[in-house]
Amino acid sequence: MSDLRTDPASRRTLNQRFRPANKRFKGSALLLLVAAAMLLAGCMVKVPMAPHVRDLELKQSLPLEAALLVPSNVRGYVFRGNPESYTGSARPHEFPLGEALEKASLSAFKQVFKQVDIVRSRAEADNYEVTIEPQIQEFHFEYDALSYAGFAVAVISRITIRVTLATGKVVVFEKTVASPPQKRGPWFIDTEYEFQTGRSASDAMVFSLEAIAKEISEDPRVSASLKDSQLRSAAR
Repeated sequence: MSDLRTDPASRRTLNQRFRPANKRFKGSALLLLVAAAMLLAGCMVKVPMAPHVRDLELKQSLPLEAALLVPSNVRGYVFRGNPESYTGSARPHEFPLGEALEKASLSAFKQVFKQVDIVRSRAEADNYEVTIEPQIQEFHFEYDALSYAGFAVAVISRITIRVTLATGKVVVFEKTVASPPQKRGPWFIDTEYEFQTGRSASDAMVFSLEAIAKEISEDPRVSASLKDSQLRSAAR
């Protein structure tokens, strides 16, 4: 009878038998390593956001001076919540959605109108020909590890934004756009994954605002409504 310690053929057979088990063990260890940073409770994750609105390549801007109405409470809005997924569910997150909304809205709508200024009150907005008021309706985010069998993680964000255009008290346009899921990743190990999370949320916000800005620019009914409202105001 051969000794497993000295017989090369026996050692090879034994190694082959246990190699799949070793791989499974290593895979489980890596899974735990990836999940560990995501599942630690107690620490607030402060998510940085830097939305970037692309060049919308609009044919022309509307020749109007517009007020972008973002009250102080809207600009200061910070979403605080946990991801809608098991992965990372124990860690609360903070998203500066209000600041990001102001920045992205200004970048988007200054491509639509001749001039756009940020104002904090309706009294200030009354000094302009048209008022743009963006509002966040819903925001959701989650981490997806299941799609990658636990060996990597991606983040997915969705947002719903409503924008209202008005001249004085007359609403001439209102549109709500829910972004499709915006994914960033996957990553295997990222000690600064909050930047990926912020990019995902920013992408969702930019998608909705770009869609609304393009519709305002391209829909002839909007420019006609704005012109009619201006004429009515001038006749009073």
